Amino acid sequence: MVEPPEATEQLPEPKDQKLDLGLVIWPDKFLRHPVAPFPEENLGTRLVKNTAGAMIKTMYKYQGVGLAAQQVGVPFQIFVMDSGWHNEGSKKHPRVFLNPRVTEIGDGAVELKRPGEGCLSFPYDYRQPVARVDKLELEWLDFKGESHHEWFEGYDAIIIQHELDHLAGYCFIDRLSPLKRDMALRRARKMRRRYENGYKKMLKSMKNAPRTKEYQLKRGAAFDAGVRAGKELATCE
Repeated sequence: MVEPPEATEQLPEPKDQKLDLGLVIWPDKFLRHPVAPFPEENLGTRLVKNTAGAMIKTMYKYQGVGLAAQQVGVPFQIFVMDSGWHNEGSKKHPRVFLNPRVTEIGDGAVELKRPGEGCLSFPYDYRQPVARVDKLELEWLDFKGESHHEWFEGYDAIIIQHELDHLAGYCFIDRLSPLKRDMALRRARKMRRRYENGYKKMLKSMKNAPRTKEYQLKRGAAFDAGVRAGKELATCE
């Protein structure tokens, strides 16, 4: 498995206010940066609650079942999860894990059936099965600093291991064979080229459009949307 590089810069501190978090897209350096535990003095504060709430909101916004600190630029050990909210008739039951630590693991192995695991920070239409342990016991803290222990298995165990990898500075493609990892990189570059070609065609068509007020509004909105998408894909070299 590819080792994450040593950190060369300090990650920014989240502000003690209502947070609006955007996704960090691979290969952004944040994803390769192991994060530190939440300081004890922060537990029970508005900082922790705001961070967790913003992460849950972001997870649902992008249709995920889990989200870890690095994926939204948070420099502390926290991940959120809701494994069943996609199921028909199910309600949302988000869970928050601070300073998580695996205390025991099972003897078996499990992996998601094809197409396998994906990642909100790797939005390049690429998924692969990843071998995981079938069950594990996790220890973590709540907002007040109280410790919890619980066994997780199956799908929940897979999600937790995926998020723990993020906290350690890994992405799921780091657990693939060199061949499959190369396929993932080629997929990312292909998706970027597809976006760039489509964006250039859009701008060219707009250049010759009539200059009405309605057109100007649409052009401005389309340009802003293109800039946002470009920021996500521009790091994929």
